[in-house]
Amino acid sequence: IGCRDGLYAVQVSDTSFAVSWHGPRFNAGAPTITDSAVWSIDDGTTSLYALDRGTGTVAFRAPAGQASNPPHFLTPSVADGRVFHCRMPGDLACVEQHLQALA
Repeated sequence: IGCRDGLYAVQVSDTSFAVSWHGPRFNAGAPTITDSAVWSIDDGTTSLYALDRGTGTVAFRAPAGQASNPPHFLTPSVADGRVFHCRMPGDLACVEQHLQALA
């Protein structure tokens, strides 16, 4: 679950839920979950985060710098083993899912 203080992983049962982990503090957008990680974009800086699915620790971060006018509702997209994210209007970036930045 994306929140203003980071991502939360929750376990849901019929009558309740429990927090499994809470990732690092950043203004987390909606997550995209892949086999390798939980991906989210910081709505404040447009940095891309990949968090370990089991622990919530940062496996990868692609800093984007402070965007003066970041797009709304940032969510990474995944296709053909790559994660695409918009850093600011008109600026699309890409990383490979196995956590290596592409040139």
